[in-house]
Amino acid sequence: MHARSNAPLAVTTPEGELLDDLHKRLVRWHYAIAESAAHVSPETQAKMMREMMAALKEIGENPAFRATRDARKARRGRAAPVDEDRVARLRARAAAGLDAG
Repeated sequence: MHARSNAPLAVTTPEGELLDDLHKRLVRWHYAIAESAAHVSPETQAKMMREMMAALKEIGENPAFRATRDARKARRGRAAPVDEDRVARLRARAAAGLDAG
């Protein structure tokens, strides 16, 4: 989880908007791969998930992305709820696939 401050929100940029949209798509693809493990070989699934996680981490560290994401969340008034049980299940499945590869 990222730390939040009371600092004023940064101005969003086209780069940040693009990264925010790309991040959302990658997260959806990541979950889809984790949920469809029976249709993808374990080696291919592990490689795809490693590559996606690397991309997600790189995007997550980009200041333009963080500013855009924080501004969008502030406009909504709150962050979307997270299904912690589902996240834990998906992480466990991903870790099992990565350990096998």
